[in-house]
Amino acid sequence: MVNVSIVTGKSAYDIAVDNGFSGTVEEWLASLKGEKGDTGETGATGVKGATGAAGKDGKSAYELAVQQGFSGTLDEWLASLKATAN
Repeated sequence: MVNVSIVTGKSAYDIAVDNGFSGTVEEWLASLKGEKGDTGETGATGVKGATGAAGKDGKSAYELAVQQGFSGTLDEWLASLKATAN
């Protein structure tokens, strides 16, 4: 059996305050983010993978809607997809 003891120490924020930071936790967290850096170099292009097998054509979304009980024309179905303004 291994004996384990837990030691609770100060948070990084508490240490920052001990070292002169004055402000809230939120202000301290915001202070950790620096300016946006320069764009890095583009990495090497990876190896191209093998082409996958061609799949068979499936049903359109409209055909699936009809199969699930929608009754109406394609145009009516398309119109049913549009959101209405409140």
